[in-house]
Amino acid sequence: MTIRRQFTLSIILIFVLNIGLSGFLNTGIGNVSAAGPTEVSGYQSGTWTQANNPYIVTDDIIIEIGSTLTIQEGVIAKCEGSITVNGTLMATGTEANPITFTSNQETPTKGDWTGITFSESANITSTLSWCVVEYTRWGVRVESDVTISDCTFKYAEDGIIVDNAAPVLESNTIRIIGRNGIWLQEDSSAYVLNNTLSEFFL
Repeated sequence: MTIRRQFTLSIILIFVLNIGLSGFLNTGIGNVSAAGPTEVSGYQSGTWTQANNPYIVTDDIIIEIGSTLTIQEGVIAKCEGSITVNGTLMATGTEANPITFTSNQETPTKGDWTGITFSESANITSTLSWCVVEYTRWGVRVESDVTISDCTFKYAEDGIIVDNAAPVLESNTIRIIGRNGIWLQEDSSAYVLNNTLSEFFL
């Protein structure tokens, strides 16, 4: 009886170890299995992860003063409402794995959703880097001295609107835009470097 129990226990342990090792070897970020869709609206903070893709923005979302929303590389947000940043947004993708803000329509077109707005109260440490923003009224509206770099804005009426602010706009691509690629309003003095604008339409 003792030998049989030990033999059975050994088989169970080997099976469990094999399952655990297999799971461990397949948990790299490139192999994340999406648990979504994840519906979001209203006040947001915390972290959006690739594992919960796609995020469905069913209504306007707000990052309030004192709150931080971190969006990890590879996150896909399908938007029906606007995104307004009064606090801190840290959206940092990579060249190989960008963050995508897109339409939630089956047949997307420009103006499907409003876009991203950094209000005058947005924390200046906020960052939008290696992101794709598409099918909007405006890609991003900036009223605070935030940093926007290496992003692509396309299929919109306006790419980047700067209103009475001095943001850093560096190495962005703005294409397939109806009106203004980069629009500096009022007393704006943005730092604009190495941005590419192309393919405008009426």
